[in-house]
Amino acid sequence: MAEAIGVSPRVASDAVRQLAEAGWIATDSSGWHLVCPPPPQRRGGFNGEARESFTAPVAIEASPPRLPLPVTSATRARPSAWEEPRRQRAKAASTYLIGIEGLPLVKIGHTTLSPKARMSNLQTGQPLQLSLLWSCEFDYEAELHVHFDAYRVRGEWFDLTSLGDPVNVVEAAVGEIEASRA
Repeated sequence: MAEAIGVSPRVASDAVRQLAEAGWIATDSSGWHLVCPPPPQRRGGFNGEARESFTAPVAIEASPPRLPLPVTSATRARPSAWEEPRRQRAKAASTYLIGIEGLPLVKIGHTTLSPKARMSNLQTGQPLQLSLLWSCEFDYEAELHVHFDAYRVRGEWFDLTSLGDPVNVVEAAVGEIEASRA
């Protein structure tokens, strides 16, 4: 290893020892492994203020292939949100119908937020006033998009006025979808 990075074996072993003492690397039967850095050390700053400082880690490759460290209480990490299965972190979705004042267009969408919060998010980029016309607790968005595909204007925006009141039309379509699911 020392020859590969161009330093003497003594210098390399001193560096490895210092990194191990600092908590930057650990060893097991397969060789050396880079581990999580130690917590920051508090040092005095200007005017007696405390400041945190880190020393950048040095990556050291061992001769044998790198294998993961055995899981112990010291190496076990809490799973990140993106590592959890999607079905565990998914929230119940709601389907909503949002209209634009003065226009015949309605948006059929779904959200894991509250429909009012979603409308508020959409309103940010919309110069015209939006209003929440209808919502329900289940996700019917994909089925409603297929059902009303002939009336699609663009994306999730539809013109359902030729069918009657958009709220009544969507409620009837949800009833049909529910009947077909049963």
